[in-house]
Amino acid sequence: MYHQRLKFFIGVCVLAMLVCLARLWYLQYFLAEPARQQLSQIRILPPKLLPTLRGKVVDRNEQIVARDEPYFYLQINYELTRLRDPRFWEAQLEQRIASGQDRQAAEAKLAKDWAKDIARLKKAMDFCIYTAGMPEAELHQTIESINDRIWELARFICWRRNHSDAPTGRYEQEKDRIPVRQIAEVDLAEMHKAYSVLELYDRPTLMAAQVELTQLDGVRIQSESRRTYPFGSTASHLVGWVGPVRREEADTLFSDDAYLRYLDGEIIGKFGIEKLGEPVLRGKRGEVTYDRDKNEISRTNPQFGQDIQLTLDMTLQRDIEILLSDPNAAAPGFRGSGKIAAVVIEAATGDVLAMVSLPNFDVNQARQLYSQLLNDPSRPLRNRAIEETYPPGSSVKPLILLAGLEENKITANEIISCSWTLPPTGWPKCLLQRRGYCHDSRWDEEGQVNNGRNALRGSCNVYFSRLADRLDGAVLQRWLWEFGWGTEVLQPCIRTGNPDGLDGGAELDSRFREAPGSIIADFQTQSITDISTVKVIPPGEKRWWGIGQGNLRVTALQVANAYAVLARRGEYKPPRLVIDPEDPMNSKQTRRLPIHAQHLAVLYDGMHAVVYERGGSGYEAFADSGLNELGLTVYGKTGSTERPYNAWFAAFVNDSAGRAISLAVVAEEGQSGSKDAAPLAREIIRLCHQAGYIGTKTAAP
Repeated sequence: MYHQRLKFFIGVCVLAMLVCLARLWYLQYFLAEPARQQLSQIRILPPKLLPTLRGKVVDRNEQIVARDEPYFYLQINYELTRLRDPRFWEAQLEQRIASGQDRQAAEAKLAKDWAKDIARLKKAMDFCIYTAGMPEAELHQTIESINDRIWELARFICWRRNHSDAPTGRYEQEKDRIPVRQIAEVDLAEMHKAYSVLELYDRPTLMAAQVELTQLDGVRIQSESRRTYPFGSTASHLVGWVGPVRREEADTLFSDDAYLRYLDGEIIGKFGIEKLGEPVLRGKRGEVTYDRDKNEISRTNPQFGQDIQLTLDMTLQRDIEILLSDPNAAAPGFRGSGKIAAVVIEAATGDVLAMVSLPNFDVNQARQLYSQLLNDPSRPLRNRAIEETYPPGSSVKPLILLAGLEENKITANEIISCSWTLPPTGWPKCLLQRRGYCHDSRWDEEGQVNNGRNALRGSCNVYFSRLADRLDGAVLQRWLWEFGWGTEVLQPCIRTGNPDGLDGGAELDSRFREAPGSIIADFQTQSITDISTVKVIPPGEKRWWGIGQGNLRVTALQVANAYAVLARRGEYKPPRLVIDPEDPMNSKQTRRLPIHAQHLAVLYDGMHAVVYERGGSGYEAFADSGLNELGLTVYGKTGSTERPYNAWFAAFVNDSAGRAISLAVVAEEGQSGSKDAAPLAREIIRLCHQAGYIGTKTAAP
């Protein structure tokens, strides 16, 4: 019996050993590698994100318009700043007394235990005061505010732990009764963080801080990126600004890409080119992974955002804004509201050199003042150059004359009489007729007649209302549309391509908010893409369109662009605000309008006479300008509108080298194009010459 039991026991042991060996073999051959991988994974730290850098915005001359700049701050951990808080010492003292120490011994022991920390804090504070020049009172106030914020948070947490079901309103009544010792026992993540006490503005101070303080525990130098706009309010409507991303914004852009999607606290373009160029400017994060021995396991390098180059000359833009902000400098006795739009275009390329809208605002402060700007009755956030539409007034007359000549509704020397007899009811009167005079008698004094070039010269309403009436309504609309009226003319901000796939393959095809204007009897809300589908204006409307009144509406950009087409002798190019390196001359969308050279010559003659001949509506503003001596020839047209009252001047300017610019200025509530807008345009032309875009160079003083 005994031997049987012994054999059974030995068998069980052998079987158990075999099971163990089998298990060991199984683990060795089947689970060893997964175990090693699992162990390896345990040793791998979580990935660390590598930040990207937002691309710059520059002007045509590579001047910085918007960029990320590093800012450096001296930060002190709360574990040090609390040493300036009497409540902390009171709590520490109470704890030691409660443990059996007498007060005097407790105070001595506290001073000894915290001596090194006190010394570190003193060294950091001495640097702020004596090296960085920070006022002592300001430093103490900064540290006090940090301590107050953390202490108040700890006090609330302490109260809430003991009153979890109590309404929050009771806290204010009971907070002063909470013992400081209990508050000091609260441990929060905020108590182990560092807080900024000083911005290190200049390089010498930064370097001194790096030398003196970086070895101090609880003191560090922290850098952060901040979007800055060196030109402030210049071109504010076009530049825009950035701000913290909202969740609804983050969900609509790059949400499927781990490296592109927005994280809490990241910035996004909110307005202007910062918003339209977001896919290009943003950049792409990277990440790096280390193990616990700080060996690099993997790395995905970040891709910095691409730069965007505007066609604007920011110096010229700024100078024009300064000029137009003080209209009396150019036009004494100016009558207007101070709401002005102006556009300057380089004719050869269609590049917008300046696009001014007043009033403007400082983009560096736009986020903080957004509500104020939004509710300002002068609407400073509205870009008057492309979002506001106006009757064009007499600035339309060169286009009316050209349409009449091309459609054989009139010849260059054909007379349309502007006599003493007033037009019938419902027809526009000429300004001279309102003054008891007429163009027939004016030109008769000079031995001339009221033909096309003189009607332009004197801005005769009778001539152009009768000529417009001769045109078929659909034909008139088509000619205006060919010049870009009734449609969004500004070229989209098109990205030229990104081989690295920075934007996840998305094409940037965004437009600035632009009003199409109106070339139909009822104001339209959509841009016209097919003129053949547009409702024809009624016959009674044409006569008012001939003088730029009625329901005809345009933007300042559309007028400047139409005059650029005239400067290019009928070649249409869409104006643009972003330079395409692959198409520097903006030739991809160029088209030729069916205009004959002899008809352009009639227009040029009349627009030249507007500026250079007595009786020309712009003569007084340009008579003593001296622009001729600078090698400039101005072909212009004044314009004045009623209900609403606005003053216009539009022109293109040539020089002997074949260069040309076009421009348009509209002053809201201005009474006279010749007196309120033409002098402003004259000074803008002078600024364009000084910037080197037109005319001969002048010797430096």
